[in-house]
Amino acid sequence: MDRTRRRLLQALAAAPVAASGAGRLAFAADGQSDHTVVVVFLRGAMDSVGALIPSDESTYYDKRPGIAVPRRGQIDLTGQFALHDAMRPLKSLYEEGDLAFVVGTGLDDASSTRSHFDAQARMEGGLSGRAAAEGWLGRYLALGAGGDDPVFRGVGIGNLSGMLRGYDDALSVNDLANLRLRPPSDVTSFELDTTLEAMYAGTSRSLLREQSGRALDTLYLSTVRNLGYGTDAARFGPRRFGREMRQVAELVQADIGLQAATVDMGGWDLHDSYGRYDRGSMQDQLKELSEGLVAFHETIRARSDVTVVVLSEFGRRVEENSSYGTDHGKGGMMMVLGSGVNGGQVAGRWSGLGDLADGDLPVTTDYRQVLSELVARRLGGGGALDAVFPGYAVPAYLDLFS
Repeated sequence: MDRTRRRLLQALAAAPVAASGAGRLAFAADGQSDHTVVVVFLRGAMDSVGALIPSDESTYYDKRPGIAVPRRGQIDLTGQFALHDAMRPLKSLYEEGDLAFVVGTGLDDASSTRSHFDAQARMEGGLSGRAAAEGWLGRYLALGAGGDDPVFRGVGIGNLSGMLRGYDDALSVNDLANLRLRPPSDVTSFELDTTLEAMYAGTSRSLLREQSGRALDTLYLSTVRNLGYGTDAARFGPRRFGREMRQVAELVQADIGLQAATVDMGGWDLHDSYGRYDRGSMQDQLKELSEGLVAFHETIRARSDVTVVVLSEFGRRVEENSSYGTDHGKGGMMMVLGSGVNGGQVAGRWSGLGDLADGDLPVTTDYRQVLSELVARRLGGGGALDAVFPGYAVPAYLDLFS
């Protein structure tokens, strides 16, 4: 069949092939994306003030007598801000100029809410005041969609994020190692693929033909490229976030057309069990996040075509609660990471802890201001911002990306 032969030829041209014990032979990659954006969503609302600490403000210590990070547990960045000690691995990336923080980020007044579900849905949709059927990444990918997009162009690791809604060919992957054809010992992957394709090719339902063909393309490419086994697992560790970032790193390195990937990390809704600076849930969460980001960056460090953005639906209240935890707030923090990032800075307008809004850090930077610059300067979609973020006019870029 023509499409099967095309898929076979593409796979053989792209795949590292083991032949007769001669070792792995690397061929030119197909479907390479000009740039890859990885969006990490911290589900549950990260306590930004506890991660990026306003270390020179007495209000921080006064309002958090039980959970404030003491000076000995802080890693100074600017004199004004310091990192929680659990984020120590990120300090070198900041100093090298590959990591920047943006303070006071969040939803605009029309979208503002203390509901996790509502805030996440609105942030995923990229609209003001309401959720959307499409996600902002889905809208972007759909604008450039063609009839023969790479099957791994838009990927949600673990779950298909709402950010990718609207791009019909978005792919959800739990484990790359399981995304493959597993024929009996006396049948080759190509023979199994050909047989399966023949089963669906004769159907009168065009949608079934198209989707089955795309599914087979995905399985076949994953099989011949041996995805799931090409990245050093020990570097990323055994925890879930590290495992998922390892899969993104492998897709990037495979050069098979990945343009957008999403990764979720839950566990940030710490109303209690927050812990101390050197033990407990907050310390564990920040350590897992930081180690996963560093392992990813070290793996793809040589590439200038990958950018990571980290965000959460909102921040937490500055004052600790009676359970020695933090309640839902407003202003939060974002991070951007990559070799093309204008790092080594804490960007955005910091209002200070003396200017709280009903106990909350106010939102001084609409999260779309960061994402608009990301789309324009990293994905080349500056002319499509009205379509990606309808109704939003970017006030100015923060110059986060070169």
